[in-house]
Amino acid sequence: MPKFLSPVRGIRPIAAVAAIAAVVSVGGLHARPVDAVTQPTVSAAQQPEKSATQRAAESGQRVEVEDERTETAKTYANPDGSMTLEQSASPVRKRRDGRWVELDPAMSKSGDKIRPAATAIDMEFSAGGDHELVSFTDSGERLSLSWPEPLPAPVIDGAKLVYPSVYPDVDLQINVTKETFAQVLVVRTRAAAASPELQQIEMGLEAPGMTVRRTSTGGVEAVGDSGEVVFNAPRPTMWDSSGARLAQPETADRTAEPLEGDTVAPMAVEVSSSSLVIQPDQALVKDPQTKYPLHIDPPFSGPRIARAMINEHYPATPTWNWGGDEGVGYQAFEPWSRKRLFFGFSTAKIANSQIISANFIAFETWSASCIPKVVEVWKTARPTENTTWNSGSGSTVWQQKLAQATVAYGRDGCEPGGFPVPFNVKSAVAAGAAANSASIYLGLRAADESDQNAWKRFRYDVVLTVNYNFAPVLHNRHIADPEAPCTTSMTGQPYIGAVRPKLTVAVTDSDSNSLQAQFEIRRAIDEGPSFTGTTASKAGGVSSEFDFTPTTDLWNKTTYVWRVRATDGSAYTPWSTDCYFFLDTTRPPSPTITAVTAGPYTVGSPITIRFGTSTSDVVAFKYTVNVDAVPSASIPRSPGTATFTSTHFGPQVVRAWAVDQAGNTSFAPTSLKLVAADRPATGHWRMDEGAGTSTADVSANSRTMYLGPTVSWGDGDQGVWALPVPDKALFIPGLQTEGGTTATTATDLVDSTENFSVAVRVRPDIKSNEQVVVSEDRPGNSGFTLGSTSMTWTGKNTPNDPTDDDPTNRKIVWAFTLATSSGVFRLETIPLSYNAAAVAETERWVDLVATYNKGTKTATLYVNGSWRAAQVTGTVVDGAGPLRTGLGIEGGAVTNFYRGYLDDLIIYDGSVSDALIRSYTDGDS
Repeated sequence: MPKFLSPVRGIRPIAAVAAIAAVVSVGGLHARPVDAVTQPTVSAAQQPEKSATQRAAESGQRVEVEDERTETAKTYANPDGSMTLEQSASPVRKRRDGRWVELDPAMSKSGDKIRPAATAIDMEFSAGGDHELVSFTDSGERLSLSWPEPLPAPVIDGAKLVYPSVYPDVDLQINVTKETFAQVLVVRTRAAAASPELQQIEMGLEAPGMTVRRTSTGGVEAVGDSGEVVFNAPRPTMWDSSGARLAQPETADRTAEPLEGDTVAPMAVEVSSSSLVIQPDQALVKDPQTKYPLHIDPPFSGPRIARAMINEHYPATPTWNWGGDEGVGYQAFEPWSRKRLFFGFSTAKIANSQIISANFIAFETWSASCIPKVVEVWKTARPTENTTWNSGSGSTVWQQKLAQATVAYGRDGCEPGGFPVPFNVKSAVAAGAAANSASIYLGLRAADESDQNAWKRFRYDVVLTVNYNFAPVLHNRHIADPEAPCTTSMTGQPYIGAVRPKLTVAVTDSDSNSLQAQFEIRRAIDEGPSFTGTTASKAGGVSSEFDFTPTTDLWNKTTYVWRVRATDGSAYTPWSTDCYFFLDTTRPPSPTITAVTAGPYTVGSPITIRFGTSTSDVVAFKYTVNVDAVPSASIPRSPGTATFTSTHFGPQVVRAWAVDQAGNTSFAPTSLKLVAADRPATGHWRMDEGAGTSTADVSANSRTMYLGPTVSWGDGDQGVWALPVPDKALFIPGLQTEGGTTATTATDLVDSTENFSVAVRVRPDIKSNEQVVVSEDRPGNSGFTLGSTSMTWTGKNTPNDPTDDDPTNRKIVWAFTLATSSGVFRLETIPLSYNAAAVAETERWVDLVATYNKGTKTATLYVNGSWRAAQVTGTVVDGAGPLRTGLGIEGGAVTNFYRGYLDDLIIYDGSVSDALIRSYTDGDS
């Protein structure tokens, strides 16, 4: 009865089994049989912290890469750095409960089911009685077949089940293998074959989530929801017992496959969502030449590797995914046959690798004669389930003979039981790997297909053994010191100035072998290398960098060529393409320097300078301002200009060096001295009038500041002792919710998006909330503010009262803010002591200076000469309103009123020197 629908699986990955030492016959040499050699292996569990490659190198034995084990394959790291992939054509193990178990088809009863010990797919069979004969599961998909009547209890014989007399003189037999099962009706008499039950055999079918349908070739397939074929099977067949056993081993089981000479007939199959119907061939049943028992075998076969057999006796009939063993060559028993076999293997895993050896191994089970005869292995085109003798025996399919073996195994007197035969197929596997091929197809055929003594039979579980190595891969060749690229021609070659350049390459190796790099350097005019060097070994895998430096100086004014290759101990990469460079250690002359920006110069003003040279190979210049050392950064020869901003008043010494295309820097710099004066104030209010409703701007801009009605006059930081005119100041009587102010009528005195500075002296009265001394109006929030965030003290709020507990303990946090596109940026000091009860008037005053540098986006706040700086976040936005004192704008409201004295307010439209800040904090306004 039916073999189950085969789970659809692609061509299995290439395998490399333990090497079988043999002399493979090429050109007619006889292959002498020897025992298979099992190579010693170190278990990964012995040294789990080390890679398989490391353990193999240290132990001298191959080590399995356990993470790459599959149901058909094992991968080993070899001591010499190569890899071996061992893969069977059919499953030999499976994953169960987190560990691998070897497949074992022996069956045993468990409850009302019978199950094999371990098979490639999970399957269970009826123990008798119920109608479900078999169910099988693969990758979560389940399919079951039911018998139309209750079943008798089966006889269990190892991997075989026999349900006796399901009909008179008809047994139902199931043969289980490691990968699949086969079911066949054994019809012992002609009368039984003519019974009504065998005119049409209908079985129940369940395939949840799948659609079962006929194929165009008369087979059956089960398709999942995604449209992918999950299980499939070729067209069903039936055969009699007319063949002679002389063409195959005595142990050949006719219930599993027809023997040579058996009459074979295809059968029709129909399928629905719930049933499978097979129509036995009545011509074979009724033919008087038919010899019983008759075997009726519906289509379904197990999950086998893609393989095909073609038979000239049935030139239009395909045989796909056959099992057991099959014939090769010509046998003369009627009906005669002339057969060839196809096998397919995936080579994706070894694509682009270097193939050290590759053997195709087929187990010969039978030979027509003990006289050794030649059997050949060919590289073939891909077989399909429709390949026949007519379509698959020509030269376009059988493309290249690869190897041959002169052997005779399987009969008494010539290795009874059979023996594995290796064939050297390295040339085809290596060509496929070099071409990045995903698969390779091999075929077996007799050298003389008319010699019946050359008839042989081979098992389906062939293997392909491949010993391979992934050569290292070179990346990122360049000169590391001095930095220069790899240029593969003299045109555009880099010029370097180091007589012992450091050459560098990065190397990766997918096998994680230990790596070395070999370098060569030669003059372009020479044939052989001037210098060679092999680096120390490094662990492979991820990218490893290797360097090489010549041991003696190279010649000046000379073009050199270098190249590199790498090895993993087993194979070398090809030499890289040549890299060129020109060595030039001659320093260029010093450049000229001229000022593009005309003087006079002021602190904070940009100054542009130009460098020049008459030397043609100069490509850049380096320069510093007030620094002696050669900088690392450079500017290109064209346009050869640079702009800097003076940070202090006085001499500005510019030094410049020329740099040639080899990176050589002129020995001595050229110098140019410029003098920068401090910037003039753009607004300066001394506040010394002592009376009136305004205070004059003594800068060249003459923008008067007007006093609010509550603002009054008082003594300045120098007090009445200042001569010849007493120093005066303004007093602004701010409270928590209201206060006075002063303001200019002119607007946008400070462009806060550019460099600017603000200075003011303050003597705060006691008031604990946030206070703004100076600001520029802007809707929403002031463009900038200068003032305090908080003020704390001990004792009473009467700084001049002798009964105050501690009038000197005042702590103020000073603040400088800028309006930005993302909100208000705030720079604050730590709490600073303020002596409000100082005897000397000048000691009661605080000198505040705030600056903003657009180029560095830095805000700096000076308090009595001490400073704090911070990087400004967000984009600074300008306040376009008038400059004012005494309050600020926050959240659209006027707030943060100041209470206290202020004096000497100055603004600059750029940075000011440290000397000017020191002068201001020393009391000089």
